[in-house]
Parts: sequence; structure tokens; C-alpha cells
Amino acid sequence: MAEETIKRIGSFSSDGIKQAIARVLDDDEKDTFWSLSTRVLHVLGEPTKSVAKRNVKKSVNLTSREVFDRSILPQIRQKLSNYEQNLLSNCTSQWKINFDFPTDFSNCTLAELLAIHTEILKQETNVENMNLMVKFHRGMLYLAAYKGAMQEHNITAWFQTKLGVNYKTALRYMTYALMIRRYPRLIICGLKFDQLIKHSENIDDFLESETEGMKERLGIQLDITAQGKKMTIESGEVYIPRLTFQSDPDIEYFNEIADVTPDEHFHAWLTEQNNSGELTTLLFPPDATSTMETQLNRQVEQLEASTTELNIASTSTIGLTTYSDPPGLPSYSGDLTSYSGGLASYSGIGYGRGCIQPRALPWNPEKK
Repeated sequence: MAEETIKRIGSFSSDGIKQAIARVLDDDEKDTFWSLSTRVLHVLGEPTKSVAKRNVKKSVNLTSREVFDRSILPQIRQKLSNYEQNLLSNCTSQWKINFDFPTDFSNCTLAELLAIHTEILKQETNVENMNLMVKFHRGMLYLAAYKGAMQEHNITAWFQTKLGVNYKTALRYMTYALMIRRYPRLIICGLKFDQLIKHSENIDDFLESETEGMKERLGIQLDITAQGKKMTIESGEVYIPRLTFQSDPDIEYFNEIADVTPDEHFHAWLTEQNNSGELTTLLFPPDATSTMETQLNRQVEQLEASTTELNIASTSTIGLTTYSDPPGLPSYSGDLTSYSGGLASYSGIGYGRGCIQPRALPWNPEKK
């Protein structure tokens, strides 16, 4: 108690201590007090120098929602608008890693360092963007694996034993992949993988209630060229798991899953869609361009098969050929640069894929 009392006395100012001693002690007691204090201080020696307190502002801990509203959401708006403006200017995004920048900075001027710094930041952004694309496909692979292993007794153990992947890690990737499948253009918003995982619920909640059209804009197909290869992500009406993940960078080394609150709707949704036969289409929607090309090629093949039934009789007239028609088909006579009939219409000197643009036309018997 005496030590604590002395410490408390020492916390007051010198003037305060002096005034208190003058009021409590007489002259003899004062001399005794100062003598004893000096002897104790001599034994203690010089006090340890403490770092002077600085007038430092305490950091304010923001909630996840506050960070989303203040920083994440404005960034999404800005990056999405930039991407759309580039599309209007026919400027497609090109992600390509280039290590041609100088790496010896010892003799660089400040101007040169600034220019190199800009280039390095550009390459770092490209690396992060391609990392997001790779992680998307990794997540889609895990979703396909989940679909194939749904009948396993313990699917979490299956991921660990068969794929060598912690189920919590696989779940993070699947959540991310479903979010990008639902909103493909989130990839170009400058957010890192961990940020998208952390704010997945904030993003989903906002987009389900907003009225500015961002949900529709983010849900449009994404077309990117990465390392010279065109990458397309189609949008799909998929369910995004509502899970909270740890931000520990060592998460992949943890084997237990007790700290992850399961989303029962996630498994139920996968099971329901799989039983209905719609899961594969939802997870892996066909590319719109590929589908269009497939349909076009199928129509061309049908047209080619139909035209082989025509009985062609050529005349010697230069630039003029007459086709005799099978019963029930229109006749054709012309210079092979135009055609109108019951099968389809096309234009072009040559005949073959790439020059035919099928469009259904009704056959008018009066046009011979």
C-alpha cells in the first residue's frame, strides 16, 4: 500500500506536492521527509526514460457496412462507369503481363522513376485482375466437384481427401465464383479477392434494394482479353451463399470447420437445381456468341442439305444459269448474285459458310 501511495503522490505536479507537504508537515517533519525521499531515490537510481506522449489521433474502427458505404460502393460505381465508357469507345480491356520495364533503378532520374512506377502499378493491376479470373474458374471447378460428389456421406471430408483442399477454402472460392457468375462485371471494379469475399453480403444486400440500375449493369456479360485470349463470363441467376469468412491469411492451413456457420440454403439450392436438371445450365450457361454461331451453322447445314436436292441444269449463257426446280419449289434464274425463294435468301458470288446469312422468307408462288 505504501508503494502505491508514493506512486499516487508522484502523479501530481511539483507545486501540488509542495503545497500539500507545507500544510501537513512541520519543519522537522519536512526535513525528515526530504531526507528519506533522497535516500530512497539514491537507491533507485535514474528513472528509465519514457517515450514522450504524442498527440496522436486514435484510429476509428469502422464496421464492415461503413467501409462498404464509404469506400467500396463508390469504387464499384466509378470502375463500372469507366468500363462502360471504354466499351462505348470500342476500347476492350486487355490484361497482359509485361516485364519489359527497367529493374535497375540505381541511375534513374526522378522523372524516370515516376514513369517506371506507373508501369509497375499497371502490371500489378493486370496480375490482380488475372488472379481474379483464375480464382473464378477455380471456384467453378469446386462447384462442379460439389455437384458430382453430392451423394458422398461427408462432402467436407471428400474435398480434403480427394482434392487436397480444405473445405473452408473451397467454400470461399465457390462463394466468390457464384457472386461473379451472378454479377460478372464485379471483376473489373478493382476489388481484391478477399474484399469481394468480405463484402459479398453487403454487395448482395445493396443490389437487391438499390434503384439506380447497378444490379442490371453488373449482371451483364463480361468480355475480357487476358494474355491474348478472349475470356467471357455469362450471367446466371444463381444463389450466393451468405457466409462470414475469417480474414486470416493462414486460413488454408486450418483443418477444422467448426468456426464456419453453414448456410443450409446453399446445399438446398444446389440439391433442388440439380434434381430439376437446371444446375449445369445455371452454373455453366452457354456463351451467347457460341450459341448464336452454333444455331447459324445448323441453319446453314440445313440449307446446304436442302439445296443438294435441287436438280441443276446449266446453260452456256455467260453469266446466266438456270436452275430447274423440283416439284413444289420456286424456280431461279439469275447471275448468282441474288436469290429469292422458299428455302432462304442469301447474297454473294460464292456459296459457302461465312457468306450466307439465313433469314426465313415465305415462298411466293407468283415470283418465278
